[in-house]
Amino acid sequence: MSCLAKVSKKVILIGLLTILTSAICSVGYAAEILKNDYPERYSVKKGDTLWGISGQYLKEPWRWPELWKGNQNIQNPDLIFPGDVLVLTFVDGKPVLRALKRETVKLKPSIRAEDINNAIPPISPRAMKPFLIAPLVTTQEEIDSAPYIVDGFNNRLLGGGNEQMYARRIKETSNANYQIFREGRTFVHPITKEPLGVEALDIGTAKLAKAGDPAKITIKSSREEVVVLDRLRPVNDSASIPFFFPSSNDDERLEGYILRPAEKTPEIGRLDRVIAITFGARDGVKQGQVFKVLSKTQTKADPLNSKEKFTIPAEEIGLVMVFRVFDKVSYAIVTNTERPLSPGDKVVHPKFKL
Repeated sequence: MSCLAKVSKKVILIGLLTILTSAICSVGYAAEILKNDYPERYSVKKGDTLWGISGQYLKEPWRWPELWKGNQNIQNPDLIFPGDVLVLTFVDGKPVLRALKRETVKLKPSIRAEDINNAIPPISPRAMKPFLIAPLVTTQEEIDSAPYIVDGFNNRLLGGGNEQMYARRIKETSNANYQIFREGRTFVHPITKEPLGVEALDIGTAKLAKAGDPAKITIKSSREEVVVLDRLRPVNDSASIPFFFPSSNDDERLEGYILRPAEKTPEIGRLDRVIAITFGARDGVKQGQVFKVLSKTQTKADPLNSKEKFTIPAEEIGLVMVFRVFDKVSYAIVTNTERPLSPGDKVVHPKFKL
């Protein structure tokens, strides 16, 4: 046998081994991320979210970009619409979702047009939108220098929807929109006791009615009564919900703690609740990053013998996704929980194992 023939056989053998290894890895990868009972087809319905749809296929729905990565039919997952049919196929052995656009009877050539507002969102935007507009976490310097309410129209000291009030330090001359906020408590790290920022309580929105000093503003909406010394912050009133591609932080050792529910309740329910966490931009945290929540370890007295103690260990109880990041604090939406979350629960990397 010639030397060239021997080399050719080796090349073929190496190629076959490479293909076989790739196939085995692909099968293992699919088994790792896919549910056993995933549907072959899924019809997108009004009210669906990308997170929810991915939950039909994936063991960990936050990994949905892996299901759509490299798929030319779904270049922008945020442009999936009700009526579209999703089909799971395999490309190079890896699972990929394809969108079969719904068919329509066409009497003449036309272009399919969709209102972008009808696209399926990544997760429900209802809970997030107020927190994307409101300042939430600020500094004492911003509070001290911000425009502020000085009086109510016709000497009224409390303001509600569509009422007018007066404010000072407003620099804009026309059509400016403002977020009304009030100084809250100072966020403090529960372990290190480091001050993390000042909480800015979302009170409502306002629009400049007439420039001056004081300027006249119209209250557009309010979560509670607007009062003298409430602060104002310019905002883009047309801010849209950004699209979040879920990901994990590079630092698998990163951990934080839940500060408390945004709505001042002692526990956080299953969905559409927002929490504040004790890490932020300085820790490398970015929008879209997903974290796992661990319950607190608790030591309690034995109900039969009060002199004895027992310890309830930490457990994995939920997932959260960061959607707004400040320097030392981040806000995240609770995507799913096994049971209610509480202030002091630990927030860790999604690959963390107990």
